[in-house]
Amino acid sequence: MFFVTGVYHGYTPVLQTGVFLRSITRYTPALRFRVTKYTVVPEDEETGLAYTYSPSGNELDSTVVSNGLAQVTSNFNGIIQVAKNPGGGAEALYDVCCELYPITMTLSGSVDGVVAPSRSIAFPDHQLGSHRYTAQYHDEGHGNCCNC
Repeated sequence: MFFVTGVYHGYTPVLQTGVFLRSITRYTPALRFRVTKYTVVPEDEETGLAYTYSPSGNELDSTVVSNGLAQVTSNFNGIIQVAKNPGGGAEALYDVCCELYPITMTLSGSVDGVVAPSRSIAFPDHQLGSHRYTAQYHDEGHGNCCNC
């Protein structure tokens, strides 16, 4: 469970998929100040979630160009996060943790059974304070993977 995050400074974002888009729906009212939430439903019905955060509070206006491409109609400054919604309460967790993303990360791995257990993740400063967002597979056995 994780976000794919894009940070934009004056670009025109696009959402492109090899699985045709059935719908993109904006939640109203906004999730919270300067955060807009969208539900993305492709033809395979694997529902996704998209969140936008704009420091200026501008919401994205987009147009569906084709059944595999949606494009924002103007330049955008802020972040866009996309995630697959696996169900089971994950959407509420994503709602709380959107706007958070790592800016640096160190991971370790294992070879032939030798495990290197260290990892470090750094997050940018955020108006809500110090945050930690860790993918569930790093914290197996802990039902809550977001400590917001």
